[in-house]
Amino acid sequence: MKKIYWITSALAMVLMFCGGCSVNPVTGENELILVSKEQTDTLGAQAAEQVNNEMGADINDLQLTNYVNSIGQKIVAVSHTPNEPFRFNVIKNDTVNAFALPGGYIYVTSGMLYKLKNEAQLAAILAHETVHVTARHTQSQMSHEMAKSIVISLGASASKGSGEYAVRAAQIISQLEGLKYSRTHESVADEYGLGYLYKAGYDPYEMVRTMEMLRSLSDSRPIEFLSTHPDPDNRVERLKELIQQRAYGLGGRVAAEDYQKYVLNRLPSIVPPPKENNK
Repeated sequence: MKKIYWITSALAMVLMFCGGCSVNPVTGENELILVSKEQTDTLGAQAAEQVNNEMGADINDLQLTNYVNSIGQKIVAVSHTPNEPFRFNVIKNDTVNAFALPGGYIYVTSGMLYKLKNEAQLAAILAHETVHVTARHTQSQMSHEMAKSIVISLGASASKGSGEYAVRAAQIISQLEGLKYSRTHESVADEYGLGYLYKAGYDPYEMVRTMEMLRSLSDSRPIEFLSTHPDPDNRVERLKELIQQRAYGLGGRVAAEDYQKYVLNRLPSIVPPPKENNK
């Protein structure tokens, strides 16, 4: 009976913190949010300061970075939060990866840029990452972890008479770097990222080709993007279904020549190709 009582009390405490929950601006669904946007944006800014030290330096090429940022801003303009600031950055790193931090900090590695074939594929990657921010997935994930922490710690408090839940909640807020998006979050990023891609005027099927390329690369070696973005078996098939269901017309912008000019022709003088590309 005591165990049932503290679990009930813990859940009541979570709901009290929730204050009626919140509506996700992208999906329209109610969700538990225990961490404010301001808090996660602050954490995102702090994490952004550490990215260079942990992953490599920014690409020091204004033309290339302006090009990547311009593609990202096209995506933001058709997103659910077109007036929020976003920063799209390229970092020198051989891993095939892209990631988003709350507050609109989005990064793509030089290793990823070497693997992409055209502007539409770059836009697909940036659209996927943009959804992680607009759908406030970090807030959701942190709130989920905090809710579990409150429940566990209140249970400990019931048995030990301690205030551990407050300490544990503070620890959760400091663990932004360790959080990974759920498969549900990844599905949302795929679905709405595809919509952003199409609305921005790009060929939506290039997102399918991008995912197929990444999946193919993962057959021979681990791909960082897929390790941090769980890849369900039906991910590519789901994208194809969405294109058909929504009658997204093909033939949108691909821009392979622009990508070649502004990215692939410039990268080798800035950062050497990954070893596997030097063969």
